[in-house]
Amino acid sequence: MTKVEAAVAFFQKIATDRGFLVGMMESEMSPELIRFIGEYARVYADESSEAEEMAGSLMILGYLIRAYEDDPSLENQPVLS
Repeated sequence: MTKVEAAVAFFQKIATDRGFLVGMMESEMSPELIRFIGEYARVYADESSEAEEMAGSLMILGYLIRAYEDDPSLENQPVLS
């Protein structure tokens, strides 16, 4: 599975399985890492709290996509259609 295919599969999975994202966060990220990413996003976001929340969410999603790409069980899985 290519990185693009893994990213597509990741977003398809979170769209169809509400608990998947929470489960990945619990298994791949410590509470300290989530707080660190939130703080980092606040430093680089503009004054808008909406931009701050979006930046943190995007960073967390990026981290989780990367973890999903590295999952060896995905090696021979087709991308969902």
